[in-house]
Amino acid sequence: MRRFLPFLALLLACLPPSRCPAAAFKLSDAPVPNDPTLTHRPTAKLWPHINIAEARKLIGHDGVVFVDGRLAEEYARSHLPGAISIPAADFDNTYPEYRHRLVHAKVVVVYCHGFSCGIGDAICQMLADQGQRNMCVFSGGFPQWSEYGYPLEGKGVPKRGGRRLNP
Repeated sequence: MRRFLPFLALLLACLPPSRCPAAAFKLSDAPVPNDPTLTHRPTAKLWPHINIAEARKLIGHDGVVFVDGRLAEEYARSHLPGAISIPAADFDNTYPEYRHRLVHAKVVVVYCHGFSCGIGDAICQMLADQGQRNMCVFSGGFPQWSEYGYPLEGKGVPKRGGRRLNP
């Protein structure tokens, strides 16, 4: 299944906008600005892609929901503070549990395995199919967040804080 998800994300990214339900989403109405260094992705025309600085500003704010698209086991080990788990492979089963919270969020930030992963875009597409219009992708995802030494939660996180590269 893990091999299928990047293929799914690539397929969704290659759909012409007229056949893509997210086409109703106007980038100009996005809840956060699109990072110009990340606009090379085809899906950056559908929803914003944000960098680590923007993700760091958003985390913990009222009305902002972070969605971890990685496998449930990975989420259980370690995830961004306050994030909810909606694995792409189990979207249909987990989305209903969080639907109310997502619909009422000001911003939904989806993350996954980082720059080379398409799961965040695949989840944004699935959210768009549900009528969601306030989402963005944190392109650096979990790897970049943990590399910077920012706080994490989960059963695999040491009690003490990790190494911090940027104060």
